[in-house]
Amino acid sequence: MITRHGRGPFRRPAAVALTVAAVASGLSIGVAPPVSAATTIQVTTTADSMNPFDGKTSLREAVQKANLDQTDTTILLAAGMTYTLTRCSNGPEEKNRWGDLDHWDTNWLFIDGGTGAQPIITTRCKDRHLDNLDTAALAIRNVKLTNGDAALDYYEFQWPTPDNAGGGSIESMGPVVVINAWFDKNRAFQDAPNPGVVPSATGGGIAANFVWAVASSFTNNASDDGGGIGDRFDDAGSWYNSTGWIDGSIFEGNTAGLGAGMLEQISLIGNSRFTR
Repeated sequence: MITRHGRGPFRRPAAVALTVAAVASGLSIGVAPPVSAATTIQVTTTADSMNPFDGKTSLREAVQKANLDQTDTTILLAAGMTYTLTRCSNGPEEKNRWGDLDHWDTNWLFIDGGTGAQPIITTRCKDRHLDNLDTAALAIRNVKLTNGDAALDYYEFQWPTPDNAGGGSIESMGPVVVINAWFDKNRAFQDAPNPGVVPSATGGGIAANFVWAVASSFTNNASDDGGGIGDRFDDAGSWYNSTGWIDGSIFEGNTAGLGAGMLEQISLIGNSRFTR
């Protein structure tokens, strides 16, 4: 039995238990994250800093190090701590100097909150939390991501190539695996003076072409389309052949013009709940 974010006991199905056990042991099943990664980085401060001389490692610095190391990387967060992104910017991709966290390496990135109280990633900026800019896979375990706000404007849509995905918390060109994660109060909406130029934003929580959600919750997220999870458009503006697996997860209180819970071509949904 597990406790679902204060909502009482929730029984994980056998298939999900097997999946989590396989991931925890480092086995490769489909797109299972490499827990035993080549590089492990411990985040040692909750400050949103980029200071190589302070003897500390922020979440932003850890993501940047993962890009530069060019290996499968696990980033470890401390139980119960809150990591607030404060280096705000309204410009294009800043490669982690400002704005959201940018991962562009072609290797796995695994952000691990461990097995204790969920760490929280939040932001004071009008931006998402993390942008996975390459086709590498992204995995998140036991982390709450909240208050992401991806406003899709004309400038973002045009630079450096047309990008009309959204993703209030996470936008990813590669597959996303979330295990016991909680996406709460994230939003992604079109924010442009010319709606005919910029398409609708998708995925209040996650915008990706493949999402595997295991024992996770998507609550109170909002978007033009796909309140909890949404497809990610390709650069030409057409749909990718998106898919996903949803196991033992909760979608509750999400809103959208189309697909309040999700807007995906889902291959498997097991023991999950969808409510308004």
